[in-house]
Amino acid sequence: MIRKRWIWTAGLVAAALAPAAFGLGVYVGGGLAAYGETEIKTPIGILDGDMGPSWAVGGGLAIPVWWRGGAVAPTLELTTDVNLTMIDKEFEEPYLYHRGAKITAIPIRETAVLGVGVGPSAMIKPYVGFGGGVTIVKWEAYYTELGHEPYIFYDVKIDSGTDVKLTFGIPFGCDFRLTPNFSLGPRAEYLVITGEVDGYNTYVDEWFDSSVPNIFLFGAAARFEF
Repeated sequence: MIRKRWIWTAGLVAAALAPAAFGLGVYVGGGLAAYGETEIKTPIGILDGDMGPSWAVGGGLAIPVWWRGGAVAPTLELTTDVNLTMIDKEFEEPYLYHRGAKITAIPIRETAVLGVGVGPSAMIKPYVGFGGGVTIVKWEAYYTELGHEPYIFYDVKIDSGTDVKLTFGIPFGCDFRLTPNFSLGPRAEYLVITGEVDGYNTYVDEWFDSSVPNIFLFGAAARFEF
């Protein structure tokens, strides 16, 4: 009888010390998307184009795999993440002048995330992870200007397409627990998007290959526990 009471009491103490964030998590967020360079291979050589900043929104589902309660509470989760980001860039580089590119990217990935909760109910939890998946890339290359006076045309499409590219992601951030079931905090992720897209410029009768730029996401995420 005494042994059963001790086990029951120990279970209550462990439950009290354990963070509330050991349930299913759903999170949404958004912020900035910084695109890296794109390398465009043409018959005259490789041209580098800077893409620049844009925006991103997204969300995900976190499933707890392992945790340990206490004042310092490590956790391991498997997350499913989906983002949407777009950019429309007119290049400023000399060899790419009067050209531009539009990209719509939808990265979808599975990630293992290690977090360390500290404080009562793991009220502060920094985390880092690694994962992989694919990015759906819808792209369009275009001329911002084409022709000569008096016949100048604007925003003339060169080529377009939709590709699926292997992607690796490194997320990191910190959750601040505001209520037992709600957290808010900064979240960032570096996405490495592999491969190239192939296009054809009918105006100059040549093929071109363009790398998909890597993307750095930075913003804030709200997380709900169930």
